[in-house]
Amino acid sequence: MVMMASSRPRRRIASALTFVCALLAASCTSEGASSPSSTASPSSTVAPSPTVTLGDLAGRIVVHTDDGSLVVIEPDGANPIVVADGTQGRHSQPTWSPDAASIAWASFDAEGPNVTVHRLDSEPNLIAPLGTPPFYLYWAPTSASIAMLRPVAGSIEQSLLTIETGDVEPLGVGQPFYFVWEESGDALIAAVNGESLIRVLVDGEIAYESLQGNFPLAQFQTPAVLASDNIVVPVEQPDGTVIAQGPPGNLTPLATITEPVSLGLSPNGQRLAVLPFQTGTAPESPMVEVVFQGSEVALPSGRVSIIDLDSGAIQTLADTDVLTMNWSPDSSTVAALRRLDEGLLEWVFHGDTVRRSSAFAPTARFIQNYLAFADQYNHSSTWWSPDSQAFVWTAIDGEDNQVWVDVLSDDAPATVVAEGDVAFWSPG
Repeated sequence: MVMMASSRPRRRIASALTFVCALLAASCTSEGASSPSSTASPSSTVAPSPTVTLGDLAGRIVVHTDDGSLVVIEPDGANPIVVADGTQGRHSQPTWSPDAASIAWASFDAEGPNVTVHRLDSEPNLIAPLGTPPFYLYWAPTSASIAMLRPVAGSIEQSLLTIETGDVEPLGVGQPFYFVWEESGDALIAAVNGESLIRVLVDGEIAYESLQGNFPLAQFQTPAVLASDNIVVPVEQPDGTVIAQGPPGNLTPLATITEPVSLGLSPNGQRLAVLPFQTGTAPESPMVEVVFQGSEVALPSGRVSIIDLDSGAIQTLADTDVLTMNWSPDSSTVAALRRLDEGLLEWVFHGDTVRRSSAFAPTARFIQNYLAFADQYNHSSTWWSPDSQAFVWTAIDGEDNQVWVDVLSDDAPATVVAEGDVAFWSPG
């Protein structure tokens, strides 16, 4: 099945990329950017009980270092293991398997362009040669396969790597290309060219099912799966964005919003975080009209509103100028990334209490490769510790790229644990 690329403009991607370019310029020209520890310490209204230390945290962290190596560390930076040597090739897109037993990444080394899979129990690496290196990797929930995206002939190809055999099979071609795995790992749901919403069955012979139903001319964005028979997906239309929900192939409008939105579904499937983006010339943080379950409400753009999918209650978080958000694994906390002045950012953690990181200058690799496409990366990677007690991010301090870990229940500021420009926590 071949799906041709669309030439339709993507309003949200265009505006996001414009901001990314501006932020990158600000980051590169701000000499001596402040480290997170040089400004106010993160705030918390609840004293830690008991205190959690870095050594107590679950999981491990994979870091892309300044020399291009990939290194696995403990949450406190101890016991570093080099899994890919930066002097032996170019390595990118480190991605943990859901069982936390393996890491996959894209390489261009002596083997040529490839995807490499490394098991942490020291078995030999699986190396899958490719014509061009992928720019995005996303493991199936079963850890049995990896769906990937890579550039081909002016478009994007989605391929499937089966871990057991090492075989790579093409699934489709199109641009843009967003997708999410179903929990079984037997199928994925893809929004292709903005015009098609399909299910790709990968258990056995590859097969395809159309899911767009009543939205034949819509521009689909990154979908999310509530359950095997229930999905939610933002659908851009000429007069705004429809958040569609329901069984695949029989989607119905959950809400209609006058601007593009980013969605974040809580891992327990009970709450939906909605982040409208301003695309016009209205004043800062204008109100966005929303029709939700037949009632008209107004939500501010650039702020996160959380919809309870059972009760319909809507809670709007206070912070403005939010660029992206990310749920904790236990669904208790939303991490919102805010834009500040002079190219700086801050993470704000909304749970039982509100906690803020200090202002920081983001690394160039984070801005270029991840920020504009955060909706998709939120499915495949995480900055959260598996126990939801801590968060990792990277920042520039002067000329150094540093990895910071913040224990959210601790009043102390975040701690530098390594050097590097991208870091992700393992799922377990």
